[in-house]
Amino acid sequence: MSEEFDIKKWEELEGKGWDSLLLGNGASIAVSEKFCYGTLYEVAKKGESFGDIKKIFEKLKTKDFERALLACWYAKVVNESLGQSCEVVDQAYESIRGALIETVKEVHPAHSDVAGYLQSIFEFMSCFSVVFSLNYDLIVYWAMMHGNGYIANCFKDCFLKDGRFDGDVDGIRKRYPSTSGEDTLVFYPHGNLVVAEDFFKGEFKIRVGGKIVPDDLLTTIGVKWKEGGLKPLFVSEGSSSEKLSSICRSPYLRFVYEKLIPSKVGDGLVVYGWGMHENDYHILEAVKLGGIKRVAVSVFRSEKALDYCHHVKSSLKKVGIDLEPDFFWSDSDGCWNNTKDHVSCFLSDRLTTSS
Repeated sequence: MSEEFDIKKWEELEGKGWDSLLLGNGASIAVSEKFCYGTLYEVAKKGESFGDIKKIFEKLKTKDFERALLACWYAKVVNESLGQSCEVVDQAYESIRGALIETVKEVHPAHSDVAGYLQSIFEFMSCFSVVFSLNYDLIVYWAMMHGNGYIANCFKDCFLKDGRFDGDVDGIRKRYPSTSGEDTLVFYPHGNLVVAEDFFKGEFKIRVGGKIVPDDLLTTIGVKWKEGGLKPLFVSEGSSSEKLSSICRSPYLRFVYEKLIPSKVGDGLVVYGWGMHENDYHILEAVKLGGIKRVAVSVFRSEKALDYCHHVKSSLKKVGIDLEPDFFWSDSDGCWNNTKDHVSCFLSDRLTTSS
């Protein structure tokens, strides 16, 4: 006997006191169809120059650019320590990084293409104390910039002016209070385009010097990657165990995964645009450690909607989260990039007090 699900409108659930928001790739696709692709690897391998480096991915048995770049860097360190030439390895590294840069440029929309959605996204994210984005793209970051333009410090990712991450997230809230008295912390459990790693100096957030022009950020990221020693910090491919291995190599990602998700997810979690597939079960495991008591999950309106609801319930049970999830339509007024007539949550108060 098939199980029936009561899929609600977001407005029927939004007043239940949700603490955190978890965003998956469906959130990005809702903003731009350019994100509707299989994987970065699948897009990249269509390029003319990818044939030369395809063997590296095959030998490593991975489709993750981060793992391929790291392997080349290790090979260079070994060759240098043995007094061997690094020319071939350097070429491979530059080819992989170049393929990644060009692929990101191909699939990522410009700021001007998504600017019309940023107000709605800002309003929606501001309803939560914490946002966890599993997406590498700049949609959330641009929405944060947009929101902070209205209300100083209303969004905080806890990267300081020097670009370094400060793990004292509660202290950050106290030291840099929002002008409205309310704020939202934002973290990237799988990394993001704005976060990079210097193999010798550690991890930091990429910034645009001088006056910030949003479209310049995507260009600046590509330039920074091309400058020696930098690689992007985001995990885009692989099984759950492979992703977890990449997370554990990064101080920032590991801290978000081991400390911040369990401690900041709160009692009530809203999930938007996330498939809950097996290759992301490590995220569900971290959520379980937080002891959530309620979860609401967005559902894309299609003939497969009920199948997805069954899948969500099954995924939660597989990791030991014994909850009956609430479901809401992803195109409901007022959630994510869908506008509604009134300003959501406490935003109206914020705009009044900050004017």
